[in-house]
Amino acid sequence: MKTIVVPFPQMPAALQLGDADVAVTIYPMQALIMANKAIAAVMLDKGTLIESHAAPVTAACYFATEGWLAKNRAVALAFGRAYLRAAKEVRASAQLRTDLLVKLIGMKPALAALIPDPTWFHELSVTKAAVQPNYEALIHTGMLTKTFPIDSVIETLPY
Repeated sequence: MKTIVVPFPQMPAALQLGDADVAVTIYPMQALIMANKAIAAVMLDKGTLIESHAAPVTAACYFATEGWLAKNRAVALAFGRAYLRAAKEVRASAQLRTDLLVKLIGMKPALAALIPDPTWFHELSVTKAAVQPNYEALIHTGMLTKTFPIDSVIETLPY
């Protein structure tokens, strides 16, 4: 087996063209792959890299250098507040979620309606406990080869 790195948005094309035979992906690409008859994909499994689905896990992070953050803390705080407000609006309306997928990604409405509610984006607070399962999974799978103290790379702003 040969492992290749393909950005999530390019995975459907890589499968369709035969450049890849297997993909580990996320929504909305998963829905695009499953709906594409030319790919004829079979879902082998679904879930996360971690064993427990019950523990809260950080799914996405936003990064800034210490220098930028020192000069632009107010901008970072405003971004965080705007993000949380938008996430709340998207979670509250399946129609808004569908409309955004159609507008921003070009997905067909029927397919966009299949994308589940992103309930995991309920806050921007990053904690060691939320990152630890991902960190351990990355070490276990060999995707991360150098260890470091997680606390050394986390700063949660007060949104």
